[in-house]
Amino acid sequence: MKLPFRRRPQGLGSMPAGKPWRKTRAIWRTGKRVYRLGRWTWRKGWAWRRMLGPLYVANSLALLALLLHVTSGPAVGARTAAVLWAPVGLWVAWRLHRNDLARLVLRRLGLEIDSPNTPRWMQVVQTLVPGKGGSWRPFDHAVLWAWSVYTLSGLWLIVATAWTPGPPMFPGVWLVILIGCWFKWRHHHRVRPPEDVPVEERRQIWNTKVAKSGGAIPASTLGVIEDIVADGEVVGWTALGELDDESALTCSEAIGDKNRRRIVKAYRTGRSNVALEPADGDEEHLFRVSMFSVDPLEKVQHWGGPAATFDPATGLMRIGRYRDGQPMMYRWYRPGFGPVFDLLYGTTGGGKSETENMLLGTERVTEFMSSFVIDAQYGQSLPDWKKNTHGFAKSAEQGVYLLEALTAEMYARNEYLADVQWIDDHGREREGVSSFDPLRHWGPARIGEQDLSLICVTVAEAGAVLAIPRAVECLEELSEMSRKCGFKLRLDLQGVLLDQLRSRRIRKMLLGGNLLGFRSNDPLDGSVSGFGRQSSVDPATIPAEFPSGATTAGMLYMLGSGARACAGRTDLTPDAFGLATAGELSPFTALSPALQDWLDDKPGARGPAASSKPGRERLTVVPKAEPDKKQLVLKAITELGQAATGAIAQHANVKLSTTSKALKEFADENPPKVESVGYGEWRVLTEVAETAS
Repeated sequence: MKLPFRRRPQGLGSMPAGKPWRKTRAIWRTGKRVYRLGRWTWRKGWAWRRMLGPLYVANSLALLALLLHVTSGPAVGARTAAVLWAPVGLWVAWRLHRNDLARLVLRRLGLEIDSPNTPRWMQVVQTLVPGKGGSWRPFDHAVLWAWSVYTLSGLWLIVATAWTPGPPMFPGVWLVILIGCWFKWRHHHRVRPPEDVPVEERRQIWNTKVAKSGGAIPASTLGVIEDIVADGEVVGWTALGELDDESALTCSEAIGDKNRRRIVKAYRTGRSNVALEPADGDEEHLFRVSMFSVDPLEKVQHWGGPAATFDPATGLMRIGRYRDGQPMMYRWYRPGFGPVFDLLYGTTGGGKSETENMLLGTERVTEFMSSFVIDAQYGQSLPDWKKNTHGFAKSAEQGVYLLEALTAEMYARNEYLADVQWIDDHGREREGVSSFDPLRHWGPARIGEQDLSLICVTVAEAGAVLAIPRAVECLEELSEMSRKCGFKLRLDLQGVLLDQLRSRRIRKMLLGGNLLGFRSNDPLDGSVSGFGRQSSVDPATIPAEFPSGATTAGMLYMLGSGARACAGRTDLTPDAFGLATAGELSPFTALSPALQDWLDDKPGARGPAASSKPGRERLTVVPKAEPDKKQLVLKAITELGQAATGAIAQHANVKLSTTSKALKEFADENPPKVESVGYGEWRVLTEVAETAS
């Protein structure tokens, strides 16, 4: 609304101190606020007219009672209010609920609800008799509260009319109305308990609002509707949806997030209460719809331990559950294939560390597994495991030394497994194996003479470790060549973009394994990591809290072997220290001297580890410029005397990054050969130039 005098008119410079103008401006500002408040009240009152209708009527009766008390006296006013109170209430009930009548009665009579032959007079009293299953849909808690307020305020205004409309009686009616309005607001914004929709009505809502032309999923039908039972309680229903031949949608398009939100609107429920996912097969015309009245993931479930959840024969372990109570399975390895890599990502507080405690606890008590951990936060992410693993690096710098030693162990295992002698199931003598099966390389029936455990490498807060270039090089080698010799990599990150992961080679290898996407703040993570291929799955849509205020830590989407395209939640490990100290660590013998030296000494005590692979150079933490390139750079700057880095690189025909690295190394030598003069320019020192000449 445009208000006049928003700017000070010209020619009022002679007004004394501007006080009249300030008062006018304050009046208009107050009027603007009152106008906006009135507009908001009118719009919300009209939008909630069904719920607040009884309160509006009570207010009107109160004003009528005041008018009768003043004009006709207390006796006439009280009798008139009492006579009007009941019929007006029945009339309002009819106006508010007449479209909801008849279904329950027709259902009792066994008639079709939406049949065109249904007489009009039978569509009158639907909500008077509870229907099948005891549902009374129109009268939820808020409506019952509103009618209770109407009854109480009506009795109150009758007494107020007979006695006095003044304090304390008549203002009490307004107080009751305000309490009712507050309850409606809180019910709408904070509580909103979902309604228990009968089976027939679920299908009718789908046919009339979802499957209609222009609906969320047009030309679709629902199959048999089944209840979802969790912990002995019905928490929702599920059905198999089918796209008709005339539908232009495919399964992946039908289960998109936009369609899911439209279904939420059609069923008048919460956004987290509806789940769409592909059917169990690969058909493009089938999908599954699940709708929950209570979110079962809000209830925390404790982990049962490795003995109850891990199956070594298949390599599968139960780590959590989906909303319908089905187990969420995690794969350690595939028999005959080898270990499966892990990538865990999500924002702080998502539940990554608790999941790692569960996995490390399994490695601790499984005899053919060995644990090596790198914690860039000096052990704060996983404090219970600093002394309870086979190897623990408490910083990113120490982690580089451990990664170098593990790289040397990988090459030593490659050499051993390529030449190992063994007899296959047909009694034939064989040499070398092409894959790593943990059960065949450990124990009395192992292949070869050496027990080889499954080496599980966990890198917590991997973003800080990957900031070191040498760590990236080691992880690239491990991710591409370590699976066949019994290495399992597990990286814990805040996101999967290259600002965290640093290397496309590492990302491609890790995304082929178990991908656990916890709550994320960046939708790009979901599209890059592979969740974007399933349009109904996006970790960025996981809320920080449930509607009750409880945390959603542990809630995630998962991609991997047997994973479903719906949200789940990992189990909670109530005693991480108990897991870390349970039993004894299994024996571990390194094949490479580099890893054995790392195990005997503190990480980094002997400096960089040497590779056991013949012909490989000594591994170093900081890469140096190649000697021949350095000489070309020194020769170029000697000839130029003083020049910018780009000019030196062009004169020496060397890459800019290599030139910059070589110049910094020359400046750090003792005595230095070059010095920086600022603004990206370098100058060769006089004695160096004279020696060169």
